Amino acid sequence: MSDSAQDFTAEEANLLSNVPPQGAIGNSTLKKLLGWEEDKYWAVRNSLVDKGVLIRGRGKSGSVRKFIPDVAANTNKVSKDAVKPRKDDEISLYKPVLSVIEKSWSQDLGLEQGDFYVENTAVQGRRFTGGKWTRPDIVVVSNKEYEFVKSSIEVTTFEIKTASGFDLTAIYEALSHKRSAHRSYVLVGNTEKIDIEDVLEEAEDEALKHGIGFIVVDGDAGDFENWDIRLEAKMHVPESDRLNAFFQNSSESMKSWVRRKKG
Repeated sequence: MSDSAQDFTAEEANLLSNVPPQGAIGNSTLKKLLGWEEDKYWAVRNSLVDKGVLIRGRGKSGSVRKFIPDVAANTNKVSKDAVKPRKDDEISLYKPVLSVIEKSWSQDLGLEQGDFYVENTAVQGRRFTGGKWTRPDIVVVSNKEYEFVKSSIEVTTFEIKTASGFDLTAIYEALSHKRSAHRSYVLVGNTEKIDIEDVLEEAEDEALKHGIGFIVVDGDAGDFENWDIRLEAKMHVPESDRLNAFFQNSSESMKSWVRRKKG
């Protein structure tokens, strides 16, 4: 979805039109291009940051760039032709995987009902999410209560693939998701239908390098007993601006859950 399709004021749209599609621009440079006074510039710029459209960056007087999560540098190893379209058998994995996450995987992490929210985010029409490889298949938002430690919102993403449609691209997709998440997993299902162990081993090595969780399911994906958790995802703390942008571009149901927990 283009920037013009967003709900912006005329001043926000003007500022955004002066931000390059790729890379950052300094606040001083942008302010001079617009010819605005300090107070006006910061008010409009901060409004766009709060909406999750701009991300703050480094540099003298700071900088901003559009919210388009970076794809990992390693993605240059994968050609565009390697990105396969989603198949019906992949979509069929969503429901059983969601069920396991809600009933078993969450308990394995010590989460109780009310501590987490799960959503199938794979198919959400044309809603803006920030660009290619920015929309996970499943998102878990959690807020576990502790006795001595202050709780905080955490995001876990899942990229779901079938054995027949799996390659290293899935790892790099999850790595892109990790920019806005605390933990990211790749789950490969239907592995009993095709022998791809060599590919799985290579993918596991790549996932280990980047702290991506790796799960292989041999059999019914709706049975936690069939989940071979080969790698647990490493904890990563995303930038606050990026995490806020993730929620700004999420569903109303997810936003509502997060607001209740934050409040």
